[in-house]
Amino acid sequence: MALTTIGAEEFARRLSLAGQTTDERFVLFLGSGCSVSSGIPAARTLVSDYWLPRLRNLRAPRRTDVAEWAREEFPEYDPADPAALYGALIAQLFLTDGDRQREIEQLCDGKWPAYGYATIAALMAREGGAFSVALTTNFDDLISDALYLFTDARPLVIQHDSLAPFIRSTRTRPMVVKLHGDQRLSPRNTAEETQVLVRDIESRVHSLLQDRGLVFIGYGGRDASILKMLERLDPSALQHGVYWVGRPETPDSMRQWLESRGAIHVKSPDFDELMVLVRDQFQLPHPGRARFDAVFKRYADDYAEISARIASLSQTGDATPALKAAAERVDRSFPDWWSAYLEASRLAASDPERADAVFAAGLTQFPKSGPLMNTYAIFLKNIRKDYDRAEEMYKRAIAADPKQANNLGNYAIFLETIRKDHDRAEEMYKRSIEADPKHANGIGNYARFLKNIRKDYDRAEEMYKRSIEADPKQANNLGNYAIFLETIRKDYDRAEEMYKRAFEADPKHANSIGNLGGLLLGLGRQAEGVRLVREALALAGPEEGDLAPLAAECWFYLYANGPAEERTRAESNLRRLLARGVRSPGWDLSLNVEQARAQGHPGLGEVRQLAKVIGSDIGLGQA
Repeated sequence: MALTTIGAEEFARRLSLAGQTTDERFVLFLGSGCSVSSGIPAARTLVSDYWLPRLRNLRAPRRTDVAEWAREEFPEYDPADPAALYGALIAQLFLTDGDRQREIEQLCDGKWPAYGYATIAALMAREGGAFSVALTTNFDDLISDALYLFTDARPLVIQHDSLAPFIRSTRTRPMVVKLHGDQRLSPRNTAEETQVLVRDIESRVHSLLQDRGLVFIGYGGRDASILKMLERLDPSALQHGVYWVGRPETPDSMRQWLESRGAIHVKSPDFDELMVLVRDQFQLPHPGRARFDAVFKRYADDYAEISARIASLSQTGDATPALKAAAERVDRSFPDWWSAYLEASRLAASDPERADAVFAAGLTQFPKSGPLMNTYAIFLKNIRKDYDRAEEMYKRAIAADPKQANNLGNYAIFLETIRKDHDRAEEMYKRSIEADPKHANGIGNYARFLKNIRKDYDRAEEMYKRSIEADPKQANNLGNYAIFLETIRKDYDRAEEMYKRAFEADPKHANSIGNLGGLLLGLGRQAEGVRLVREALALAGPEEGDLAPLAAECWFYLYANGPAEERTRAESNLRRLLARGVRSPGWDLSLNVEQARAQGHPGLGEVRQLAKVIGSDIGLGQA
């Protein structure tokens, strides 16, 4: 019986239509043919071009007729179908498990997932999980690497039999099941080893296939264990059909199974070309350059913080001079403009004159580096308070790269907070989001602008939601949305949920911890609120810099709604910070003031006075 055949374009269209429904789901079965363009030879090539000549060189180095010699050694060998010899040959060429594993590791080592894998990863990462499961007989890490590199998804990789219990049909995030093991964990590759799958793996895969379709891509169909697993499937399984993508030639036994399941043959011998059609039909987004830049920037920013901390240490410690010298050498070892950025960042607080000179020298060496101009602009704004030069640098950074969302967003903040030019600020916020529609920081900053400046609360909430969708673990945006829900919507339950999500994303996110503590105290939940406020104060440290306003808020919460025995100390600490000029302009403390009134606070007048001072620029005696 001939398989029904369709073209690759029709297949891509049919798959995209199926992916739009809520009940059709598919498992992708990826074979070695998917890895060829990533530099890993297919089984037929390994046998004919690599392993047979090596075995010949070991056993009969004088023989030049490799094919004839191979037929003598392996009577079952067919030069037209060399892949069929894979299991028998690998057992003869590599005599120990360790030898076989080292060969597989060498073949897989250093390989980069090519275009096709990047597209498969984007398909698996789609919301809803219609294509979230991949089964593979491959030992390489290409599909999991592609998910890490090209998407925000974090896959569950079942790479050993012991992980079988984690194969669950209810999972929607990407899952990769390596049926023959992993290159580093006793891969099964000889004919004997691939006869039978581990029973627990098989039963779990059966549950995955019960209510899904199955799409084979780049698979030769020669593994006895895979065929046995498929033959033992319940007749009611594979409710959404079977697609065999690639050449129609298969071993007779595999073809019989495909025919029994009414499989559809898809004419598409090239994996990467098929993925072009799939990306087009599904309108899958390309991986953004910004995600790769962000990886290195996060690494460099983390190091910059460490380097600056080392620079601030006194010279009295035994290891300090050596540590400072090491940090300076590591600063200079960074490539390109990063070395100037790191050295200047290290010096910014302790020696701003030298830091300024380092920035200037760096721009002489790298005059078109938009990121360096942007960081120099931030330095000029925050440290030097030289707003004219800062604006000049912001403009130069944008001219160097007009589509760099971070530079556009930073200039927008400058225009909003320093120049008070709200129309131009909004223009820059919009340009930033247009340049990168998934730039969570830019979207979140625009949401804050719409809330605080435009008072357009509906659009602000829309932007907060977009920022969280773009990065569900960005603690600042989660915390800011929580503030919006608390102070504008008065939706305290959702606000509490968002605060908790914020410090789940970042357990040391002091602002969200303190804000939730204040909310709970304002709602009369004293025990929980006090615990969180104390935790936030511990994270705020010496009550200086960016966290000083949080410290003032926390001391107010304890004075207004905390235990009576703590009021004197809390008031004293709060007044000390306010006398230094610490404020939280616009911060709404009315919920806590009302709770203090409801609880009969003996110093209600002082509570109201202090709340007014914290949220404004007035002095203590003016409230």
